[in-house]
Amino acid sequence: MAFRVTRALVVIRDLGYREGQDVVIGRRLAEGRSERLDELAAEPVRLKVDVIVAVTTLPSLAAKRATSTIPIVMGGPADPVGIGNSVGRPRTCSRKEAST
Repeated sequence: MAFRVTRALVVIRDLGYREGQDVVIGRRLAEGRSERLDELAAEPVRLKVDVIVAVTTLPSLAAKRATSTIPIVMGGPADPVGIGNSVGRPRTCSRKEAST
């Protein structure tokens, strides 16, 4: 999982964003304790973040339970439609689309 988080940070930098200047990234780690996921997902909702990024299925589901208004970017679920995270027309986007 650390690789996915690191890779996401590289992509953010590649898109021209600078952590601490253009974007603030808050990290929440359950440290293998899935019972903490709902609590961890609720915190960014309270902070009124613009987007939640979840790198695997269980955190994605916790984020979905925590909010129906904040977009959730999922980095790893095998079948996001199957787990019920479909909104409109789910699809992947190119780096160019992600930066606009």
